[in-house]
Amino acid sequence: MAQSQTAVRTGIDGSFVASHNIPVPSCSPDALLVKVYSVALNPSDYKMARLVNKPGLIVGCDFAGEIVEIGCEANRIERPGRAPWVVGDRVCGAVHGSNSRHPAWGAFAQFVEADPAVLLRIPTGWNWHDAAAVGGSCVGAVGLALFCQMGLSLSVTGGSNSSANDPKKVVLVYGGSSACGTMALQVLKAAGYTPIAVCSPHNNSLAKSYGAVACFDYHSPQCAQQVKAYTRNSLSLVLDCIGTVTSMALCYEAIGRAGGRYVSLEKLPAAATSSRPTVRSSWAMGPLMFGRRIDMGEYSFEPDPAARDFGRKWYALVEELVESGQLRAHPVQVLDDDAGSWVSAVQQGLQTMQEGKISGVKLVVSVAK
Repeated sequence: MAQSQTAVRTGIDGSFVASHNIPVPSCSPDALLVKVYSVALNPSDYKMARLVNKPGLIVGCDFAGEIVEIGCEANRIERPGRAPWVVGDRVCGAVHGSNSRHPAWGAFAQFVEADPAVLLRIPTGWNWHDAAAVGGSCVGAVGLALFCQMGLSLSVTGGSNSSANDPKKVVLVYGGSSACGTMALQVLKAAGYTPIAVCSPHNNSLAKSYGAVACFDYHSPQCAQQVKAYTRNSLSLVLDCIGTVTSMALCYEAIGRAGGRYVSLEKLPAAATSSRPTVRSSWAMGPLMFGRRIDMGEYSFEPDPAARDFGRKWYALVEELVESGQLRAHPVQVLDDDAGSWVSAVQQGLQTMQEGKISGVKLVVSVAK
């Protein structure tokens, strides 16, 4: 096996640089070493790098690849109902990239040291790109948001729509056509809830194909009132996948007379989230599932054993959803660099995301053929 590799690391002043001939990470006793074949890009990749603001950290969270080494304790981590890992397994998952405490943990590299508790086996017939797009970042954040912060029931009904007329089972997903949004729509449907979405009209068919029973245009000044009318002023559950003050304000207005729960995938100012006393607000931080300390300025946290335990059970359940066909990847756009450099393709993709030019697709890059 190779002893050195190429990776994308944080540079100075928020840049992302190619780094060659850096060591392949060693495989810790409780970890797996994965050869990376494809990576997926997320807004969190550049946001976390900006928050940490330290050069030399491997960037990236979502990957798909093949297990090449198994730590001696990796299969001791319980995954309910799941078989032990073996060398050669095709897997996808997430790591906490741009990590100042563990600089070598990013996904944008030829090899990655992976946490076996937050990893999924790739079903037969799936390609590397779709697997990377499922990855783990959105899976983790959506799971924490819906089943820990919002308090929904963590059970799978097979997508039964018996709750379609139950107002307590309707969940609004703001940003329903985003990568996290389509993940949430599918998970909600599988868990027996009725998802509705706020998104751009040109993405309505996309959101509906992933489970939304109704879509509302966030451009419309009447959007919140239209949601209120549709839900008969009884909406009480909202997941905000965009997480801006503007999206929060619309969600708060759409929530019914009795109030409810609002969960964002981004941290918002307390002054904004406390604007309506009958709405309980919180936000979900996906990397908490790794069970380690997070050092990212205002986003710093101590280890959260409860989030770690939830993540272990959640990823085992997600693997079942993937195997049964109830969970599929967001549409992907494969990035290729003219010179054939996967590193350049990643750098260009990160720039494109920062410019806000992505809609309805997940950017993925081939690292190995």
